[in-house]
Amino acid sequence: MRKTLLAVSAVLAVSVLTPAPTLAQSKPERPLSAEETADLHCMALYSVLASQPGQAESAAVGVFYFLGRLEGRDARTDWLERFHEFVTTLTDADLNANAQRCGQVVMDKGRALTELGERMARSSPAA
Repeated sequence: MRKTLLAVSAVLAVSVLTPAPTLAQSKPERPLSAEETADLHCMALYSVLASQPGQAESAAVGVFYFLGRLEGRDARTDWLERFHEFVTTLTDADLNANAQRCGQVVMDKGRALTELGERMARSSPAA
């Protein structure tokens, strides 16, 4: 799983990052907050799931959801680069330890969106 995670991280980084020599020479990154670390764990988990047959599309939603949470908190940080650095230290145990929590976060948000859609459908005027 670790090889898969590193491969997915490399593909993500290569596909969206443009060459920028100044990035490599930038100042050291600040420590991650607990929320950021939790979201990076989930992003890593969904990245691994995205590499599984039949899981790519639904898991990509999870990757982008957690990336959006990170960027929403701090748009100035290069979260794809931080993600790449973060996953190099992850183990299968790290991913497994976060699987239930990450899945619950996405399910809770999906449920909230479904409920909102139902409320909106009930309150919209008939056409």
